[in-house]
Amino acid sequence: METSVKVSSSPNIPEIERFLAKTKFSGYQSLPLPGGYEIPGKDRSRRADQVLANHVDGKSVLDVGTHYGYFAWEAVQRGATRVTGLEIDERYYDVAQQAAKFHDDRYNILLGSVERLSLEDDFDV
Repeated sequence: METSVKVSSSPNIPEIERFLAKTKFSGYQSLPLPGGYEIPGKDRSRRADQVLANHVDGKSVLDVGTHYGYFAWEAVQRGATRVTGLEIDERYYDVAQQAAKFHDDRYNILLGSVERLSLEDDFDV
């Protein structure tokens, strides 16, 4: 009998540590990372409860102005089936993109403004 081992595409701890050490963060929002690490910033969990509670389970979500992607990550954690974060500032986009990779690309991050975005899909929220 063969046994299969699921290999996670999650980064190793040294990758996360390098990312945290070399990146300057704005402090606007914290974001948990694998291995117990975190992007430093303000705790936005109360706001996430207000905005996302009972609204995203089983739905698709577009997070406009995602910054580092905290609300995108929270939407995934709360059962959203498809999540896209949109960020216009390239500095924040770069951080959000890396964080999404650390989270196994369970959500998507795009660079641009909503006015210039041509999405083929609609979003529920």
